[in-house]
Amino acid sequence: MKHLLTIDIGGSAIKYSLWQANSLGEIESEPTHRSWSEMKAFFLVLKERYNGITGVAISCPGAVNTAEGVIYGLSAVPYIHRFTIKAELANLFGVPVTIQNDANCAALAEVWRGNANDVNNSLLVILGSGIGGAVVTNKQLHVGKHLFGGEFGLMILNSETGETWSQLASPVNLARAYSACSQQSTSGKELFDLASIGDVRATAFVERFYHQTSVGLFNLITAFDPERVLIGGAISKRPGLIARLTTGVEQLITTNNASGLTVDIQPCRYFNDANLIGAVAQYRLESGDPDE
Repeated sequence: MKHLLTIDIGGSAIKYSLWQANSLGEIESEPTHRSWSEMKAFFLVLKERYNGITGVAISCPGAVNTAEGVIYGLSAVPYIHRFTIKAELANLFGVPVTIQNDANCAALAEVWRGNANDVNNSLLVILGSGIGGAVVTNKQLHVGKHLFGGEFGLMILNSETGETWSQLASPVNLARAYSACSQQSTSGKELFDLASIGDVRATAFVERFYHQTSVGLFNLITAFDPERVLIGGAISKRPGLIARLTTGVEQLITTNNASGLTVDIQPCRYFNDANLIGAVAQYRLESGDPDE
């Protein structure tokens, strides 16, 4: 079994681990660096520490063109964009390197070993600071011509205001709106906790979340007709959330006479380590070696 270094570059932290014996080792983390030169210096430390690795698998934000080895779009790590980063990292590590978008990595992890393993066509919807995800057709990512496949949060759900799904219903945005009204700092989890104990204002925001998210999921399901929709993000662990969303989508199916359409909504199997595992899955795809 070959040893891969798998890395997840995030806006606030870089997580990394060694993939060997067909599983992740201990996951460690480092605050995301302020510049590309600092990040490369850290990668050189990892190269020395993990001497003997045969490849590096990287998950990162942005619109990743895996063929060009370039990250387009925007992200919270601006210095990794618009240059041949894959080639530069391959030269730095001295071994093959793969890169893939973080949401796509999460989907690959679910297709390979998670809750989308037994279906061909699925959608991954991540509910967090924004709303994003991935499209999987015949167990393969569909990224689209412009690498916008899975940018579900850009879906306009209010035609009068032009507000998007992310703006209207991401847990982080709803928590910010609640904080502005109540003049107390509140996280997404705290917002749902407040609603569960009867806070009227919090309940209104949580009801907006369920309604708008059910509408967004209904739109996706009628557009793609997937076998399964997986929900990711920390909020997906909340008891009753999947059942509530399923009920909301089923009601919209009935209201809009979409008889015959069924819905299978499940939580993701992987959470904190999904991107690391999915990065390995991308490496396997590019190397053509199922034993990686």
